[in-house]
Amino acid sequence: MTITNLRQISAAPYKTKQQIAKEYDLSPSTVQNRMKEIEQEEERYGKRAIIRDGGIVLVNYLVFLDYLANRARLKDKNARKYVSPYQPAKIARELGWYADED
Repeated sequence: MTITNLRQISAAPYKTKQQIAKEYDLSPSTVQNRMKEIEQEEERYGKRAIIRDGGIVLVNYLVFLDYLANRARLKDKNARKYVSPYQPAKIARELGWYADED
């Protein structure tokens, strides 16, 4: 199912480093380290996974969750090839951001 076949319920695709740290009880330095690792995954997540503009830094929430879920396998060159492709619409549905139309 494509994203066009879904009804939007609620979505906030970008969050600040501080918001993510607070929401998941992580230290800001842990979030910062994961963000640096995500930026090395441009082929998987694209150029807008992390947005930086001066002092403004925004993290794509769906990317962050996918990276946390797959981090160990993405860092292992042998396991990496078995990681499912990044599917933001699927993650959004799992979070309840979108619902299938009736």
